[in-house]
Amino acid sequence: MTRPADFLDLWRDALQKWERQTNEVLNDVSADEGVSRVMNQSLAAMSRLQAQQGEALERLLVRANLPSRADFRVLGERLDGIESQLAELRSLLLGQAAAARGEPASEAPKPARTRKPPKPEAKP
Repeated sequence: MTRPADFLDLWRDALQKWERQTNEVLNDVSADEGVSRVMNQSLAAMSRLQAQQGEALERLLVRANLPSRADFRVLGERLDGIESQLAELRSLLLGQAAAARGEPASEAPKPARTRKPPKPEAKP
């Protein structure tokens, strides 16, 4: 009866042999100038098809009166600008309120202290 280690060794050797042979074949094929040319042409065609698909989808969204990815991107940029302006206004208002109370201005309010310190133990 064969041991599992023998079977695994045979499997590993067969896999390594298959990998070497596959690498040799693919290296020979990729060295051919015609294959490189065909691959470049097919990638260029695929790129053109993707661009045409994007344009068609854009036209479809315009007809359906739906926002496109570009519209969402512009909206996101505008929201980022609004959020940064609000953050600046908030920090200015907090600084002015602290100055009116005579406190040093801080960027963020301090959290509420809800835990009480432990009570000292009475000594006998």
